[in-house]
Amino acid sequence: MPKKLFKKQNYHTNKTMKINKLLFLSFLVALSNLLFAQSPIGHAKYLKIINGLSTDTTNYNLYFNQETSLFIRYKEQDPHYGEKSSFYRDNNDKVVTINPMTIDDYVCFNSSSNKSYSKIEIKDKAFIVYDSISTIQWEIQAETKKIGSFNCQKAVGDFRGRSYEAWFTFEVPVNIGPWKLRGLPGLIIEVEDKAKEVRFSLTSIEYPCKDCQLNIPPIDSKETSLQQFLVLKKKYQDAAQARANANAPAGVNITIKFDGDTPLEKEYEFLGQ
Repeated sequence: MPKKLFKKQNYHTNKTMKINKLLFLSFLVALSNLLFAQSPIGHAKYLKIINGLSTDTTNYNLYFNQETSLFIRYKEQDPHYGEKSSFYRDNNDKVVTINPMTIDDYVCFNSSSNKSYSKIEIKDKAFIVYDSISTIQWEIQAETKKIGSFNCQKAVGDFRGRSYEAWFTFEVPVNIGPWKLRGLPGLIIEVEDKAKEVRFSLTSIEYPCKDCQLNIPPIDSKETSLQQFLVLKKKYQDAAQARANANAPAGVNITIKFDGDTPLEKEYEFLGQ
């Protein structure tokens, strides 16, 4: 009897321990959710400059917390928003370049999945493009400087065919940056590629932002992967090129460039370049 009673007591003890463990785990999950819910939201504004030209700039808003970021065009101050094409001619009017602008309305990123999705328009067709972004292997350097009110540190890294020099600050402790550039232990304040073709600069920031909301745009267009989108884009471009050449005046060469003369992404790791 004592032996049997001992086993019964041990069973109840183990059961109690399991219940306590489950309660403790539930408490940790609830605490984690509470802390995440209280994660402060930030609102930053960036200026994208292409080839150092004041005439080729785009304004963006960046809304972010510890988990999610939304990098979206600041349409109210974007003089190029809504443009579908731009035309360039050489001095003899023998070569015409047409850029049916690929409009990248926004980039939304989630840290837990390491994926982004963007709304991209080619002419009048809109796509939601999903992208599994590879981690940028940043090399943090000792060099520091002051940018505005922020103490910043230098880092260099490569992403899709461009080598970037970034300046980030520990004073805003999020691994966020403009566009798809991220992964440093602080907000990226300024970043430029070594060819000086692409530059993002912070123009203002409110962190934490008491009146801001991180509203993720709805999925309101056709969904596709980046790999599939690149195939579709080439088909659109080849068809547009063929139509343009068929209707071009004699002696005039027309070039169609959906990404313009300075694409942000020049290579893709999944294409083995």
